Amino acid sequence: WGCGFWLQWFGEEVAAHPGVVAGVWSGVVVFSLMALLFTPPRLITDPVQLWSQPGSKASENRAFFNTHFGPFWRSEMIIARPFKDATLGLHDKPSGVTDEMKDAPGGSAVTHNLLSQLLDLQLSLEAISVSCQDAKFEDRSIVCDAADTDEAPGDDQGPWTLNALCFQPTPGAGCIVESALEFWQMDRARLDATPACDEVKGNATECDANLRAWVDKCAEGGPSVRACWTRSGMPLVQPKILFGARAGADGQKASEAEAVVVTYLLNNDPWTQPRAAAWERKALAKLKDSSGVPGGLALSFSVEMALEEELARESYTDVNTVLGSYVVMLLYVASSLGRRGSGPQRPTIARIALAFCGVGIVVCSLLIAAGICGIGQVGATLIISEVIPFLVLAIGVDNIFILTFAFDLAPTVDPRATRDPNRSGLSLGSGGTGE
Repeated sequence: WGCGFWLQWFGEEVAAHPGVVAGVWSGVVVFSLMALLFTPPRLITDPVQLWSQPGSKASENRAFFNTHFGPFWRSEMIIARPFKDATLGLHDKPSGVTDEMKDAPGGSAVTHNLLSQLLDLQLSLEAISVSCQDAKFEDRSIVCDAADTDEAPGDDQGPWTLNALCFQPTPGAGCIVESALEFWQMDRARLDATPACDEVKGNATECDANLRAWVDKCAEGGPSVRACWTRSGMPLVQPKILFGARAGADGQKASEAEAVVVTYLLNNDPWTQPRAAAWERKALAKLKDSSGVPGGLALSFSVEMALEEELARESYTDVNTVLGSYVVMLLYVASSLGRRGSGPQRPTIARIALAFCGVGIVVCSLLIAAGICGIGQVGATLIISEVIPFLVLAIGVDNIFILTFAFDLAPTVDPRATRDPNRSGLSLGSGGTGE
């Protein structure tokens, strides 16, 4: 009885003061729009925050590592293999590779042709330069001195290359790069100096065999073969990191691997983060650009900011889907209510107007919710931005039909506004609470 009495009182008050109610909620909607313009909700795109709860064991382990050893590195990975089939990824077909070449045998990835082209690609990535303006695009708090151009030397103004951003166990010794080409210290002259690999007098089959023999010697010898150490003066002791999980397992030699894996480690401290993200953005563009990928290579790649960028992109591309869904539901509700109306007290035009107003109220409820989240700087995840609009739409449309049917059952004009909430209030309330 108490709930019904309260709902009846609420209906009477709203029906008695329609202008005041409309004015108050119009003001709330306008205030929410202003809040969205000046303090938009914070969109969470960091995968760590999305998939790891603050109190979870993974978050605690990560916090312990970051506290005692510094922020965990940003990993950039490239997987290169001979182009051999049609089951490759989006960016796997480089410029200059025809459809007929897709069925060519791939075989071992350790060939002079693949290593030479991969060397060109790695050198081009390591030559990427990041300016102060590039870093400021990632972090607006960075100050670029107008009097000091990006070309001026200096740690604060840039430019920065990979050598300034990467992880160096021994400062000044060079970056840690996990790549099979480090067996030749990323030196083309040493690679071409392999017996039978001479560009003029060499033999391709014999050259590839000698390259594989050297790879196996380095992979099996580990730290004992000093000539296989990297440019930074460190041995590569894990063939699986260079050639995949099956390298060295079940009697398989490293040289028999079908892919070569390249891994860069970048620092992730607050100073490096925006500069590393700018480097990753340029590296990603270079990898995606077919003209920047040597012909004959099938490339798969992953950079630290790629997932975050994809999450942000999908968040904005869903706007058209949400708007289209609202238009379709608006037409559906208007059509359904219009067909059902008959008689002087239930004209079709009134029902269609009710549909427009109902969907409009649903949209206003979304704006109010988004405005409140923006004022409180509540983080919005991708799931929330995709699911909530459709959930609100479904409940809002359901409420429109509930109110309309209750309106039809009212015997007279005057008591409709008071008895409709009493009759349908529990359904509306349970739907809103569930939402």
